[in-house]
Amino acid sequence: RAAGLFLDSATTSLRLGSVGEHLLHAVDHVQAFDVLHRAADAARAEGATRQSVDLLHLAMTAGDHLGEDRGGPRATVAKKLGELLIQTGRLPDAERVLRLAFPRARGHSAHGVAADLLRLHGRVLVLQGHTAEGKGEIEAALKFAESKGFNTVAAEACGDLADVADSAGEAEKAVDVLRRGLALIEAREDRDSAAVRLQLYNRLGRIEL
Repeated sequence: RAAGLFLDSATTSLRLGSVGEHLLHAVDHVQAFDVLHRAADAARAEGATRQSVDLLHLAMTAGDHLGEDRGGPRATVAKKLGELLIQTGRLPDAERVLRLAFPRARGHSAHGVAADLLRLHGRVLVLQGHTAEGKGEIEAALKFAESKGFNTVAAEACGDLADVADSAGEAEKAVDVLRRGLALIEAREDRDSAAVRLQLYNRLGRIEL
């Protein structure tokens, strides 16, 4: 009960993280997972990337003890952790997290997250120099996302494929795939689509200069 009262007043990532760790040590894995996930999001919003990574790792630890009905949220945490590990250059760690999370997400019918996990894993492989294999995974993520109607994820995959093409000196192909991505989300007005749309336009402008 005391932890619950503390949680109601917790407004910063540090305070949320403290509550989450307390719940984890108390073996309250359900609440610990949710609070640590919130704390990690708060830390990321505050620009505290390393703290967010640590909190996501703790959330993953709590998530390992949850039932099968929480497979979707666990996959979302893995995706966020993979993104931050890529951002901070910890590619081997990112590769492992994303590789292990993908089959779980797909098995729980978390199709949008599964497509994103596959896309991110492909991006890691490209960054590690396994270009053909990584490109194949990104293409598979694009096809999978499109087939399930997750156009924002598909558009992000187009952006990743454009980066691969641009790095290979194939500017025309990069432009074509970026325009394909923009077409997928041009009419969408949600925040995630707007952010991806801006990224694709920025890439397009850089390539066409």
